[in-house]
Amino acid sequence: MLYRIKTTDEILEPLRVFVTDKELAKLFIAATIGPEYPVPTLAVLKSPEEIDAYDFPDNCCIKPTHTSAMIILRKDGEDIDRERIKSWLNFNYYNRVREANYRYLEPKIIVEPLLFNSKSVIDYKCFCYNGEPRAIQVDIDRRGDWKVGMFHADWTEHQVTVDAEMGHPAMQKPANLDQMLAAATKLCQHFPTIRVDMYSNGEDFYIGELTHCTGGAIQPMPPGAREDELSELIYGSDWRHPASQTGGGRPTHPAQ
Repeated sequence: MLYRIKTTDEILEPLRVFVTDKELAKLFIAATIGPEYPVPTLAVLKSPEEIDAYDFPDNCCIKPTHTSAMIILRKDGEDIDRERIKSWLNFNYYNRVREANYRYLEPKIIVEPLLFNSKSVIDYKCFCYNGEPRAIQVDIDRRGDWKVGMFHADWTEHQVTVDAEMGHPAMQKPANLDQMLAAATKLCQHFPTIRVDMYSNGEDFYIGELTHCTGGAIQPMPPGAREDELSELIYGSDWRHPASQTGGGRPTHPAQ
């Protein structure tokens, strides 16, 4: 399903390209569900000179707006590598994973606060299809002792994860789950399938990003991951015939 999106014209739909940019996605999120839901922005830096001149907060999140999986979490005023940050301005994520929605994005660096004082923040990745949330992947301590769980939208645990070796820690239903699902439902109306990435401490939540091709649509499923069951959970039986569900069309990148 994801590879069909990635290799057909659907990945170049103007709205998909627009919200791929992490700065511009916040405009869409704010317009759709309210300005209080996007993660706040402290600064957007567009040149090496701006990066050199900027006084990064002691506690902040630093990442490119035009790539994925590149991030610096600065805590307690620790040293930061400005040369690394500047190098991101020369990186074209399309060259790595061939997601065409990234190809012509303007290189920028976005600076955000660490949410909830960087404590008790849990990632909720809501997989949506045909206008409704279907599954929620829960990530705890992604940059430490990473734990993953997968749940139905009603919070029934599903014994499937994108990485079978992560296991299933005991995870409690967040008190604001209904509000989170309502927000994801409004956002996903504009896409046949999308992943809405959220952060919550159980009381408040923010929308971080909108993800089109989880794992670049090339993430391997490890042995025992039960990929068929995960596909069934998110897409129902439609995943068995993806060409008719995502608009079909000829591949936009014949080299793939």
